[in-house]
Amino acid sequence: FQAVARTNFKTWYMVHFSKQYRLEQALSRNAGQASRLTDTFRFDWDEVCVFTPYTSDEEASRVLGIPWKLSAESSIGSYDSFNAVAFFKNKRSVDFFHLSRARFEFSEKSSRCYARAEAVVPLIAVSR
Repeated sequence: FQAVARTNFKTWYMVHFSKQYRLEQALSRNAGQASRLTDTFRFDWDEVCVFTPYTSDEEASRVLGIPWKLSAESSIGSYDSFNAVAFFKNKRSVDFFHLSRARFEFSEKSSRCYARAEAVVPLIAVSR
């Protein structure tokens, strides 16, 4: 059982960080501009939400339009060093990423969700 659990975790870890890397690369290629996430993520999702620092569970639920416990996925409610990006299908979380604010900034003042059709998300690569 432990060997299977380790293998499953290793597979999940590799897939997740491969997606994280693709997201960061796509945002970096579009430095200074908003990014169309449909070009980067072809898995099945219909909404993407960007949560800004200190977003509470209550605020995340309001933004998403359903009860959702952001704190189960992230500690963003307590930190200002990253933004969180969550992908949803039928209001269920299908993937989740943290983006360092030292590298990427969300140009909106507060958390917001975008339908897949309009998913040009204003996550801007910070120039160095």
